[in-house]
Parts: sequence; C-alpha cells; structure tokens
Amino acid sequence: MSKRPALERFSSYAAAATLLIAVIAASLLGSGCIGGGNDAQHSMKLQIARSTTVLPIAEECARIFMEDYPGDRVFVSGGGSSHGVKAVADGTMGIGTASRDLTDSETEAHPDLAVHAIAMDGIAIVVHPENPVDGLTMAQLQGIYTGEITNWGMSVVEIQRL
Repeated sequence: MSKRPALERFSSYAAAATLLIAVIAASLLGSGCIGGGNDAQHSMKLQIARSTTVLPIAEECARIFMEDYPGDRVFVSGGGSSHGVKAVADGTMGIGTASRDLTDSETEAHPDLAVHAIAMDGIAIVVHPENPVDGLTMAQLQGIYTGEITNWGMSVVEIQRL
C-alpha cells in the first residue's frame, strides 16, 4: 500500500477546512450574526463543541474566521462527538461537530438538527508482518473488536472460520 503524497493529504484537509468555514459562515449569516449593520466592529461570539477527530479542522477554521472578522470570537471546546451533538441540540453551543453519524436516538430526540458532512474518515487495520493472519473479513474484525476473538493464539483456521 503506497502512502498518499503530502500535498494530496494537505489538499484533503484544506478542502474540508474550506467547507467547514463555509458552513460556519452560512450559519452565522442565517442567524444574523454577520452583516446587516453599519457597526464597524463585530461582537459576535460563536461556541463550537467538537469531537476530537474534527479538532484540527475546527481550530483552523476558527483561526481563519477570526482573521477575517477580528472583532468576532469563535471558541472551540472539547467533549467528544456525543457532547457536540447534545450541546448544539440543547442550545448551549452554536455548532456541534461529530466524527460519526447521528445515532437513531439522537435523530429521534432532536429531529430539527441540520447535519452537514465535511469529511469522511478512512480506517486501516494493520498487523505485524510476522502475524500469520491475512485477509481478515469485516465479520472477523467485528469479532476482534467485540471480544469474540480474544487473542492471536487462536489458530489462523479458527479465526478465518469465524
């Protein structure tokens, strides 16, 4: 498996950051936080509850936004995906980020949440070259993560039979 060139990885992050900035700006425009006044100074304050995965993108977007609107402040706080969803649903944050889809219970409890995908994660499963297991299926990976497969001491045949 070849590594993606650094420029290509940067381009992916730049595209995601640009999209997040657009979502933030659209949210602010729609809520009346930007524009519409003759006041030379802005005094908008936006709080973003974020997932750990989205942190680098959210922080960079906040930095760029505040450069463009020096009187406005964007605060990015932590707590994880569930916290981000709950905080925006209960109105304590303007934007909540999650590195996963909303759960069915979140969608049922908060049907008015607007979801905007900004990026997709890629996940790779890597084993040591001396590990005899090769070509795991999704069902086998599920067995590893759910505890059905508890150690590499199981024979290759046993693991591949699952």
